[in-house]
Amino acid sequence: MKIKVPHKVRIGPRVFVIKYKNKVVDKEKEELSGSCHPSHDDMEISLTQNKNKAMLFSTIFHEFCHAMFYVGGQTSRWGDEGSQEEDIVIVVESYLETMIDWGNPVWMNWKTVTLSPKKEDE
Repeated sequence: MKIKVPHKVRIGPRVFVIKYKNKVVDKEKEELSGSCHPSHDDMEISLTQNKNKAMLFSTIFHEFCHAMFYVGGQTSRWGDEGSQEEDIVIVVESYLETMIDWGNPVWMNWKTVTLSPKKEDE
C-alpha cells in the first residue's frame, strides 16, 4: 500500500530528512520503530516495525519530539543515558499527537512511500 508521508520536517531553523528503511537498528543491533540522529539532521523510520499508517505517523511524531528537544537545547540536561529523555518524549507525544492535523501539516515536505517493506534491507 502506498501512502503519502513526510520526507522532511522543519524544526526551528533546521530541516531534518526522514529516511524510510526496512529495518532500523541501534548500536546493539536491537530493532527499533524509529531513530533520530540530530547531529546529522535526520531520522530513520522502520517500515517493518510500523505496520499501518497510524503506527507510522505515531513513530514519525515520536522522533520529531526527540529532534525538537535536541534543537531546543534540552537533551544535554538529561545526561547520556537517554532514559529520562525517552520518558519525557513519550508523555509529550502521547498528548500532543492527537492535536495534529496530519492532512495539513505545513511544517513537512510530503512524498509517497510503500508501507510494506522490500524483501532486502536497504
